[in-house]
Amino acid sequence: ALSTRFQQLARSCGLASAGLRASLLPSLCEAGADGGARGALRARPYSAAGDGNRKNNDSGFQDWWCLDMTFGRKAEAYQDCRLAEEVKDEMYRKHKKEGWEVARLAEHYQIRQQRVMGILTLRELREEDVANGVELDYGFENYANQETDTRYQKGSGEMHIKSMPSEPRYVTISEGEESNYVDLETRLAIDSAAEEERLVEEFKEKLAFNMWKTGGDLERHVSRHKTAAKRPDDGWTYVIKPLDANGPEPFAAKTDGTKRKLTDSEKTFQDRQKGRPRRKIPT
Repeated sequence: ALSTRFQQLARSCGLASAGLRASLLPSLCEAGADGGARGALRARPYSAAGDGNRKNNDSGFQDWWCLDMTFGRKAEAYQDCRLAEEVKDEMYRKHKKEGWEVARLAEHYQIRQQRVMGILTLRELREEDVANGVELDYGFENYANQETDTRYQKGSGEMHIKSMPSEPRYVTISEGEESNYVDLETRLAIDSAAEEERLVEEFKEKLAFNMWKTGGDLERHVSRHKTAAKRPDDGWTYVIKPLDANGPEPFAAKTDGTKRKLTDSEKTFQDRQKGRPRRKIPT
């Protein structure tokens, strides 16, 4: 069902249209949650002789294709993003009335926690719109579900797989010393679980910000033109960050010398300013 709130949420997550189903939200908000495990390559012209390793079509261009850096371990999410609407309603009912947590729902329906949170969030928005008397239009949603084979009762066991190519590991050990070597599959399972835990936390933070649950006092409508902010009537408030790593937490100070702690919205703003280098996901 489409509504203004759906459109606002979609734009905040970088969506071009809010008509997409709730189950697609995680893939748009995770911001590369798979750690670059899959990447699409742009099509290129192929030679007249062709190439046996590339799929060609009649237009003279190579079709889109993907590099799977998990070497077949990560399954396509075709079934995971096509859960039936009654399944999503059941999921929201279990969460709302029976107290099922996100982790339990994800395990039961065999999908990732990010996808569960996206479904629950859009169901909450729908319920809020109905309570406020907003007329919902199900026409586009019903047509999209029909055309995209939205009928599955559970996912396919969706999970995060770390992109970790194998490489030789040589360790010098003395005679009689036992090797502490851990095979690739075991290390992959451990590292993938640690990355997924961090990805779920990041998704929660971004979803809370997009839903105005955090940073509610922050200005979200920023002009594309560089314009100077208007000076408050009582003067500017400055954020002081002590350079000492073991020093006090950042605090707010005014020109008259008064100090105070940062508000929750100001803390959210400071956290979102921090750079997050992403060559490796922090664990």
